[in-house]
Amino acid sequence: MSVDAWPTQKKFAEETQAQFTLLSDFAKEVSHMYGVLDEKAGVAWRVTFVIDREGAIRRIDSGEDALDISGVKELCEELNS
Repeated sequence: MSVDAWPTQKKFAEETQAQFTLLSDFAKEVSHMYGVLDEKAGVAWRVTFVIDREGAIRRIDSGEDALDISGVKELCEELNS
């Protein structure tokens, strides 16, 4: 999810050949609720949340850590087994 508009996300998905659905938070409501919105700049910080089926946040990676998905992938596999 990002605060980018859908056309920007579509281009990103095509360029990266993303194998997952991208969601737009163009209204910035979700980013605000999760506390990751930089209100002044109007952008969301790079943060990855892993949320289990019950809605509990199981992991949060931010900044540079959010770029390495190995831990997130491992946890998702564990949650899906």
